[in-house]
Amino acid sequence: MKEKHTHKDLPAFQAAWEQVNDRFLIEAYHFCPVKTHRKAYVTYTILASMLCLSFLAARYFSWNMRPPVTVYAYGTNAQLTESQTVTSAGTISDSGEMNGIPLMFYVLGENIKSIRFSCKNEWIEFIDWTEKRASYGLSKNFTVPYGCSEEDYYYLVIYWRPSNLLQKLQKSNRIADLAAEEKNDLIVMEITDENGRCHTQAIELHLSNDGRFHASVRDYKIRPEDHFISLPDSQPIKHMP
Repeated sequence: MKEKHTHKDLPAFQAAWEQVNDRFLIEAYHFCPVKTHRKAYVTYTILASMLCLSFLAARYFSWNMRPPVTVYAYGTNAQLTESQTVTSAGTISDSGEMNGIPLMFYVLGENIKSIRFSCKNEWIEFIDWTEKRASYGLSKNFTVPYGCSEEDYYYLVIYWRPSNLLQKLQKSNRIADLAAEEKNDLIVMEITDENGRCHTQAIELHLSNDGRFHASVRDYKIRPEDHFISLPDSQPIKHMP
């Protein structure tokens, strides 16, 4: 049978309560605040870690999103961007007569180890005006060592030569009659920096019907059909001693 507690039991309960150690009461009182402080500490630690990770991620992605190099037209020093820019270095007529060189350019950046240049339809040449590097004549592909002397970069000049285009126009063809593929070209740059990171950009060239050339630069992803990139590098020109 269940026992019933009455007011007669109160003196015994009071006596038992007085026997409780004050230390246990203090610990019970502080138990929740300590746990709350611990939770707050963990929360602040997580927030601080997330802020640090966000900062590092922003630094990482800002480096990867910005172009590792910039391309300039040699002579005019006009920067080539994603918007098509008139090279203004040379024009071509319907009869295949060329006035000037359509495009000469140089590449600036930080800590460039090397750049491999590949041209799809036409031909490219390279000359180092500091005479520290080997030159290349009419070629499809070659690799230029840049190195840590960034003051040299301005003098590393690449020439684009539309020899195939000139031959077609000299056969009584007008610029307007040429196929779109014949009026466009692509120069792919595989850029490697001193830390071993690689990035690929491309210069797109277009001949308008008025005989002027336009160029633009953008990030590029090499495709399986880009067979011209897999061609072997040309041999450098051997200078006479």
